[in-house]
Amino acid sequence: MALYKAEGIVLRRRILGESDRIVTIFARNYGKISAVAKGARKPKSRLGGRTEPFIHANYMLAEGRNLDIITQAELIDGLPAVRSDLYLTAMATYFAELVDNFTEDREAHDDIFELLWAVLRLLEGGAGPDLIARIFEVRLMSLLGYRPQLERCARCSAMVGSAWRFDVSIGGLLCRECQPSAAHMVAVSADAVRLMRLLLITDIGQLVRADVPEGLLTEIERVMGAFIDYRSEGRIRSREFLMQAREEGKIKEVG
Repeated sequence: MALYKAEGIVLRRRILGESDRIVTIFARNYGKISAVAKGARKPKSRLGGRTEPFIHANYMLAEGRNLDIITQAELIDGLPAVRSDLYLTAMATYFAELVDNFTEDREAHDDIFELLWAVLRLLEGGAGPDLIARIFEVRLMSLLGYRPQLERCARCSAMVGSAWRFDVSIGGLLCRECQPSAAHMVAVSADAVRLMRLLLITDIGQLVRADVPEGLLTEIERVMGAFIDYRSEGRIRSREFLMQAREEGKIKEVG
């Protein structure tokens, strides 16, 4: 069997037999890889901790007939702060599911790999998770070819004016004249649109240092959630986990 090395981030894993796992890795230069980690669920397995979600590692793999086989794994970063916090874990799960949902097997997306690893590092470093999520959403959709049209009407290219509506079916703002024929609109304020523009083009390091009003992030979350749902082939299941984790955090803060 031919061997190859891949630097990757684990998106998800599932049980196979009594002690094995099937691991989905998003790898630099390779894209999404599904591979078997034999014996990974055994207590003393060296692969066990290196095949958990969000793990960043260098993997040695052997080509297989149906699934490749992970033979070795060298840890790069285990993101301990993310793993120790329920909300950060839920957020990282959301990021991983979006990448898994919108990418095909063996199609390299190094730009998406860099984006995913950047936002996971920011979560680990203590940056605001909700702002990071909005950055990730708008940039991921842009890299996938669904860049939101935020300058002119996405249908007729006219200036939008003051009536702000985002049509998720075509991925952009609509002018007042085009709005009556739209069926998938989400209201959004001018301030939220301006922030979305900044999220697309401004250096991430500068963005995470900014003091962004929570209300604007909530608006963008609503818009991007509807946009992602429209483009996704299936329900984003981790979003429910994310909402539950957020509510638990609020309850603890009040308590």
